[in-house]
Amino acid sequence: MFNLNCLNPISDFGLKNLTGDFKVIDDVNDAEGILVRSASMHEMELSDKLLCVARAGAGVNNIPLDKCAEKGIVVFMEFIRIIRNNCDMLMRLINDILEASSMGQALAIKPEKVDFAQVFDD
Repeated sequence: MFNLNCLNPISDFGLKNLTGDFKVIDDVNDAEGILVRSASMHEMELSDKLLCVARAGAGVNNIPLDKCAEKGIVVFMEFIRIIRNNCDMLMRLINDILEASSMGQALAIKPEKVDFAQVFDD
């Protein structure tokens, strides 16, 4: 059994995907793994039992990487979801650009032959 502590409230929707090998516990000092979203861990004392820290989100600025490296604690983040979300935003942006471009082409004013002699007739 792998003991896991959540430093932030994590939805049951996500936690229900954990296998039976994981048990969510309240005492961070007895945890072998920590799941963190936005809580800062820089002031925390890291237990000798701690094996890994999982960041639910982008970046690791709230995790003391130097302390974790010294103790051999593995740190990782939810990278695949971030890539998927970024690709989704990029595809939506491209779609908006293409839509705006075709709309602009449909509304474009066609240049006509202008007789400047009539325009500037004194």
